[in-house]
Amino acid sequence: MVLLEAVNVCKTYKNGNQETPVLKDINLQIHKGEFISVMGPSGSGKSTLLYAISGLDRVTSGQVLLNGKDLTRLSEDELASVRLHNIGFVFQHIHLMRNLTLFDNIVLSAYLAGRQDRKSIRQRAGELMAMTGIVHLADHDITQVSGGQLQRAAICRALINSPDILFGDEPTGALNSQSAQDIMRLLADINRQGMTILLVTHDPRVAACTERVLFMLDGRLVAEKKLGKIIQDNPEERRNRENQLSEWLVRQGF
Repeated sequence: MVLLEAVNVCKTYKNGNQETPVLKDINLQIHKGEFISVMGPSGSGKSTLLYAISGLDRVTSGQVLLNGKDLTRLSEDELASVRLHNIGFVFQHIHLMRNLTLFDNIVLSAYLAGRQDRKSIRQRAGELMAMTGIVHLADHDITQVSGGQLQRAAICRALINSPDILFGDEPTGALNSQSAQDIMRLLADINRQGMTILLVTHDPRVAACTERVLFMLDGRLVAEKKLGKIIQDNPEERRNRENQLSEWLVRQGF
């Protein structure tokens, strides 16, 4: 089942009379339950693509279809509703409110969505925090936990409204190597439970955890590497996947 589709998507930035094309005729299908990463050199358009197909930014031309609904035709209010209810987003730099506890940061968007009663929201938040290993930190301020724990809280917040798809913009970019590995294991577990995930990364070790790697160059999707889902999460399989991906990336000029 195709969950998200980009059809001839273009994005051009204008500065006075000057136009800079950033995305050029992007065509992409993401199936329900897939775990996909996007790689490419700096300036290739990776983050722009992520923002365009997630509804966080408007495209210049083309269509973005989520469950058959064309996001490019929605009003700002309709698009805001999609962002609140249908997508989850995890950023490299973690945007949590400093005056709230981890728990309150997680439940806030569910309160705003207004689709569940508060008891149900709080129960789901507790389940998500238990799944991500931070339930014991529920009452902590964001200054009292590590970067990896903050990112786990951000993932809980992204999942609290049961979105159709989870996007990540360099979700491990600000973490040390061990925390990055832990976050990728967590995302792989979430994917195995059925969540569709698309993330942008510059790190081959991160991309090697995904089942399909897309390569961008000069605003175009130019190549694809299928790795399949991780069957056994062990060091040998990780090394094999990383070696496969590294060899392929060299051939792409990365």
